[in-house]
Amino acid sequence: MIFATLLLAASVGSAAEADCFSGTFKAELIDRSAKDQAARRAFIDGGMKPGDDKPILEIDLANTSWLRGVVKRCGWPPQSSIGDDGALAAWLIAQHADATPDFQIEAARAMEPLVREGEASGERLALLVDRHARLQKIPQSYGMQYNMVEGRIQFLPVREPADLDKRRSQVGLPAFACYLATVEQQRKAPADWPEGVDRKPCESP
Repeated sequence: MIFATLLLAASVGSAAEADCFSGTFKAELIDRSAKDQAARRAFIDGGMKPGDDKPILEIDLANTSWLRGVVKRCGWPPQSSIGDDGALAAWLIAQHADATPDFQIEAARAMEPLVREGEASGERLALLVDRHARLQKIPQSYGMQYNMVEGRIQFLPVREPADLDKRRSQVGLPAFACYLATVEQQRKAPADWPEGVDRKPCESP
């Protein structure tokens, strides 16, 4: 009888999880992300006056609370269920959860296995992890964050810098040297090599 009960519980759980990302979930996800982006554009267009960012914080907190509940019940939404536009929307909400940094950690942990399965973006995971590190003033893991200082690109400190390329490879990112070259091209500025990171050339796979 106990075994039968466990089987029933497992089947109910699987059915509930299958329903997590169906129906209106994707539409609400994209709508919430769109409101996030609209509020930020309005803040920038308005000259970023003190106090005008209150609507952004309110939206971020509401979005975080909603997505956090989903992730606790169902895990991180796989891209095959919500498409790349839905996956981008979910990531943006987590990326902007600066007022709830512990959720950024929860989101990253939930994304990690999906990255290995090809159901989430390794680049987005790296950006989320390193954004959290920047805000917490701790060394970053993937070398994605930098500042512009007097016309030069300066990457923020990296934890265990000798293993940077290994970590990047684990989430499908190119070698750091390739990323640095891309940032230099985009910013049209020279970059300083981060301390402790091996100086390897950018080699095409």
